[in-house]
Amino acid sequence: MSKHFDMISELNSRFDEVAETPIGDNEKDKLLISELLIHGSDLSNATRPYNILHKWAKYVNQEFTLQTEAEKRLYLPVTEYMLRLDEDIVFYKNEMGFNKFFIKPLWTCMNRWLNPHISFMMDNLENNINTFQEEYEKLK
Repeated sequence: MSKHFDMISELNSRFDEVAETPIGDNEKDKLLISELLIHGSDLSNATRPYNILHKWAKYVNQEFTLQTEAEKRLYLPVTEYMLRLDEDIVFYKNEMGFNKFFIKPLWTCMNRWLNPHISFMMDNLENNINTFQEEYEKLK
């Protein structure tokens, strides 16, 4: 995940050049597109219908909660963003922010290459962000 935003930036720059240099004409294209597809697949739950995303987000948050409990037991530094994820207000706020500021830029980049074929996924992503925002606002 450490290279997430660097990859997005590099791919967006590459897509800006597509008119002059089509995909496949640049040596790095295969690697860049492969990275985009693998990373996008790994982070694709946000593009599924809300009921599916919500279920998987809860599972991930349970895993994170178990991790913080283990960190405390082992006297390790606790990963701050993984605290209190069992509280709905924290869950919805984190999910809204993660999807809006981390996932959406990646999938917006992917959409530049695959549009219109993934428009339904982009619609799901936008709907999911809005739904998390609405749930968070109710609890605020």
